[in-house]
Amino acid sequence: MAGPVARRWADGQDCSRRLVGDAGVGGVRRCYGIVGDALNPVIDALRRNGSVDFVHVRHEEYGVFAAVAEARLTGNPVAVCGTAGPGVTHLVNGLLDARKERVPVIAIRDPASSRSGRSTSPPS
Repeated sequence: MAGPVARRWADGQDCSRRLVGDAGVGGVRRCYGIVGDALNPVIDALRRNGSVDFVHVRHEEYGVFAAVAEARLTGNPVAVCGTAGPGVTHLVNGLLDARKERVPVIAIRDPASSRSGRSTSPPS
């Protein structure tokens, strides 16, 4: 029987596969971001799927502005990934720019957990 860490990894993998599959169906062909612990299932799903290219950037803000530029130039939706805390915060300026420019940029963030083990994400 799998332990709690293995179960969370399997759940993350399944969710990530669905996310990447939906993104590909939605026309996303590129995702910018930084590899991080909680985003590893997403990055792995991108690699396995092959329909969405992952572009590693040195800073999340570079990634989101690259996504905005690509979406504006091509008209196609582009994804960007950010890790918990500062990583997601670094996406804000670029996402506001995407909204102002009315371009399709999709933000993906990791499911951060608090010390109590409960997710900090709002309930869906």
